[in-house]
Amino acid sequence: MTALVSDIAPLGSVIVYHQSFEASLLRKLAQAFPAYALQLESIATRLWDLEDIFKYHYKHPDFRGSTSSKKVLPVLVPSLSYTTSTIQRGDQAQTVWEAMIACTNQTEKQGLVDDLYAYCQLDTLAMVEIYRSLLGIVGVEP
Repeated sequence: MTALVSDIAPLGSVIVYHQSFEASLLRKLAQAFPAYALQLESIATRLWDLEDIFKYHYKHPDFRGSTSSKKVLPVLVPSLSYTTSTIQRGDQAQTVWEAMIACTNQTEKQGLVDDLYAYCQLDTLAMVEIYRSLLGIVGVEP
């Protein structure tokens, strides 16, 4: 928790994908960790949703009517994909998280941690690369 609140600046927007979900998690964390509640609430109020661009401004037939990053990414950044990852969706990540918390076998637990880390790393990279792709589309150098 300390890293989260210290790594995110106290001012400015925090870019996320699917703001309502991220805000709800931050608020749950604020309830679970009252010592960090002010910082977490501050972050939650400063979220800016990259998904809104695809909800309201940019449609593509290959998104198949979805604004999910899992549908947007392969269209805008074909070099990145979730298909080779052990965890391919957010709901799977939640299931793996719960399994990791309950796991008592350290070798198994480390494998679950590694899978979660890889998924989170790809999820973050996907947002960065989607953003860079959008900059290229509007003619701005990333």
